[in-house]
Amino acid sequence: MAEVASTTNGSGEPKVNVESQIRTDSRGYNQGTKKKQEIMEVINSAMNYHTIVTALENGRAMNISDYPKVPLIGKEKPPAFIIGSGASLDKSIKHLIDWEGGIFCTTSHARSLIRYGIQPTHLVALDPFCTYDEIDGIDWSKTKTKLITHPGVWPSLVQNWPNEMLLYMENVGDPNSFYATYQKQMYMTREYPEGRSIREPIYKYMIKTDYAMFACSPPLQLFVADTLGYGNIFLAGVDFAYTYDKERFTDWTIKEDVKLCNPEGINPIKENYDEMLWDDLWESHDHPLTPVPPERGPIVSNNGIPSERVHLYYKKNFMSAWRLCQKTIYTTDHGAITEIPYADITKVIKKKGLNFPQLKEWSIKKTTDKYLASIGCYVVESKEGKSFVESENPLQEIYAFIINLFQQYKCDTCRNAIGIKDVPPFYDSMKKTLEFMITASKDDPTKFAEAIIPISKTIKEIESNNTIIDHEGQLCPVCGKGKLVHNAHIDINDNMNRIKLLLEKPHEGQ
Repeated sequence: MAEVASTTNGSGEPKVNVESQIRTDSRGYNQGTKKKQEIMEVINSAMNYHTIVTALENGRAMNISDYPKVPLIGKEKPPAFIIGSGASLDKSIKHLIDWEGGIFCTTSHARSLIRYGIQPTHLVALDPFCTYDEIDGIDWSKTKTKLITHPGVWPSLVQNWPNEMLLYMENVGDPNSFYATYQKQMYMTREYPEGRSIREPIYKYMIKTDYAMFACSPPLQLFVADTLGYGNIFLAGVDFAYTYDKERFTDWTIKEDVKLCNPEGINPIKENYDEMLWDDLWESHDHPLTPVPPERGPIVSNNGIPSERVHLYYKKNFMSAWRLCQKTIYTTDHGAITEIPYADITKVIKKKGLNFPQLKEWSIKKTTDKYLASIGCYVVESKEGKSFVESENPLQEIYAFIINLFQQYKCDTCRNAIGIKDVPPFYDSMKKTLEFMITASKDDPTKFAEAIIPISKTIKEIESNNTIIDHEGQLCPVCGKGKLVHNAHIDINDNMNRIKLLLEKPHEGQ
């Protein structure tokens, strides 16, 4: 096993974190990502405007949901591979030369696939720092590869891409964010049907599809493959760990002197070269594993592979994405994802990814819920969708979260948002007082001891005896004309019973 840096315990002995003991706070990661990336995406969206709108007008670009679905193979949806950056890709990549299904990669993998004579069907761009420099040296116009992107990626990628573009928007879960407001408004058309003045246009979104963002590329690759009509998904290089004593796969670039002689890029079809000449075009870049410093949170995965905190954050993101789409997925890797069934890649290629047993939705829910609950993350379901809630005290905190969702309404006429709390008026202030006392008591447990117990008892009585009233259908208190409608139609008991069972029987899932 590779060397793993670690902190030490009081006796000076090494202390290595274990996956099952790690909690990652999505809010912290998301805030850091927003601070670093949002301003870049604002600028990039403006710089890409002319290129994207022109491509939409001439048909070279299209909203991804409007693109024709990939045709069926018999009665089965065609399969696809999702490519990750783990070291196990070195073992998998050579087999993909015989793959006939979809291949969804990122700018990190594109040239390396070409090196092995493999043309990805789709290149998926998520990060605003995805640049054309990461894929240059190849004449992409001679491939059938499509770029899947949003307007906020680095301008060089959009402006140099010669083939079709499939477009989407990012959904970060905030209706007031740049992505949900100004960016969508930037990419709109104004139409004036007969009789309308210049002040009365009809606005239409040019890019209507958005995807929930999960911080790393594999969830997005999963979502877009599903949108385009692909069926079974197979993973290659999606390790979320340091497999084979390496940090990541061996990537390949075109030699600089070759670029100088081929300013338009080399022909991507390997068969056009003899083996020796083809090999001489490329140079490899290896990434051996070095000790993981303590500040990056060195970890050993549940199956004993060196990893780090951000890897497990990405794994949580992928498991959440799987919970959302509930597709049949197989991994061809021996990485940190042991929850997904394994399939040998030679068997996958031989069978062309077809006729593999389909995973039941209930089984996927059970597997993902069990894993997410083990790291303090829980799923709340409503008719409108799913929410992922992180909590160390789920019975109280998630109950409060669900009740808050249930008590949010809108008027079907005036569209006003209306929150209705079915608790005594002193309930909120009492909870805040209790929270203050508990925090203050950490230094001196006797300070509020006599008050904490009766206040806690009163709050529990309110919560247990309080009947939550459904106000849907009642008259709107704002306009007095419309009727109230839930923002989220949510079954309180169903969600809480599922979460209680996860906590009581963690090894049985649901």
